[in-house]
Amino acid sequence: AGSHIYAQHMDQYDMISLAHGVDLPLIGLGTFKARGEPLKQAVCTALQHGIRHIDTASIYKNEEDIAAVLKEQGVSRQDVFITSKVSPYEQGTEQATLACQQILQRLQTDYVDLMLVHWPGVVRTAAASPLNAETRWQTWQVLEQLHRQGKARAIGVSNYSSSHLQELLARAAVKPAVNQVRYGALPEQIDAVCCVLQLLLQGRTLDQLVPLAGQQWPRHTGGSATKCSSVQ
Repeated sequence: AGSHIYAQHMDQYDMISLAHGVDLPLIGLGTFKARGEPLKQAVCTALQHGIRHIDTASIYKNEEDIAAVLKEQGVSRQDVFITSKVSPYEQGTEQATLACQQILQRLQTDYVDLMLVHWPGVVRTAAASPLNAETRWQTWQVLEQLHRQGKARAIGVSNYSSSHLQELLARAAVKPAVNQVRYGALPEQIDAVCCVLQLLLQGRTLDQLVPLAGQQWPRHTGGSATKCSSVQ
């Protein structure tokens, strides 16, 4: 019964078709720093209001809680869009492969709708080190394999600069469908690059996700801006 109720809201919010032929709900619930009861309440409220997209990440450490809420609410897997991300601690062939397996296990699912490389750099690696480029390339190849296996319906990146995107596009067999960034944290040139590459630029605010490609948004004027552009 619960699944039927949530399915009725599937068309309440608009969708956008990604490069991989996957329909992405335009509004999503971000779950950064949310765990335990506050997370459960947020997910339940989002579902009740027709939000179909739940965004999480390995480093958020809340994937098991999200899986539990979806199970408790009787939501069918096909009635919710789930995004997760491979963290900077999990970059490289072996670590990223294990990370993807564990993400699916924690979410209690056979697949995610969208899997992202969370950050272009690698933990404990200097920003100027060429190891960043090689290791994130290995991670991307793991995501490509995941996509081919049907365990990730679409794949993409997060916090990538223009140079990171262009570097990836020169080598990738599967084109990234999304570049998710913090709203206002990256310069406007990223918007232009994403439009040329037909790549969805997805902005991340504190508690929701919004598509930004092809739109204008204010420059970041305060706080600590994401410095992904310093990563080589």
